Amino acid sequence: MAFDAQSMFRVENLRPDIYRGSNLRIPPFGRGAFGGQVLGQALSCASKTVTASHKLHSLHSYFLRAANPSHEICYTVSRTSDGASLCSRSISATQEGAVVCSLQISFHTEEEDNSKLQLEPSMPDVRHHSTLKMAQELPYEMEHKGAEVTTFVYHIAHSMMFDIKPVNPESFISPRSNTQHEFTTWNRARNYSGKPLLFLSQTNRTFFTN
Repeated sequence: MAFDAQSMFRVENLRPDIYRGSNLRIPPFGRGAFGGQVLGQALSCASKTVTASHKLHSLHSYFLRAANPSHEICYTVSRTSDGASLCSRSISATQEGAVVCSLQISFHTEEEDNSKLQLEPSMPDVRHHSTLKMAQELPYEMEHKGAEVTTFVYHIAHSMMFDIKPVNPESFISPRSNTQHEFTTWNRARNYSGKPLLFLSQTNRTFFTN
């Protein structure tokens, strides 16, 4: 089965506020569907219940059990509140009648008087992506230099639906050596075909948080 960023987050509208997600992916050495994909699909469902002017404001999730990648997930969206600028949604992701994940998501529109309000951290001062190598190239290069490269790293570098350029290649290859507990990458969805960039950016970032 082919995987790409858009198919990973695609959901089917069954009836008002009820969606079905499939094409689930299991991570290397995992025991269930990848949590980032479940979050991305849930965000996709919630986004369909608000206007295009509403941007993701906050997301809180609770994973209750592993999702079976061979079964579809049913997402039920509850419209908790619809304010002038802030909308809240509760999402329940279930399989075979059992809840696998519960989420609270809020969306916010731009306001005229919040131009000085900074809700997101500033862009870090890092090397430009044009000067960095793709993650797929790094395991072989680092192994040639004598670094220990695990099977997991090889799998991640080649199986993701995204182009990844780590700013610190050593931390990508050996996460345990990262004493600062920070990991910075440039990420881009593959096979991008003109879908709304904001939505794809939000789901991609949600995916990577997991």
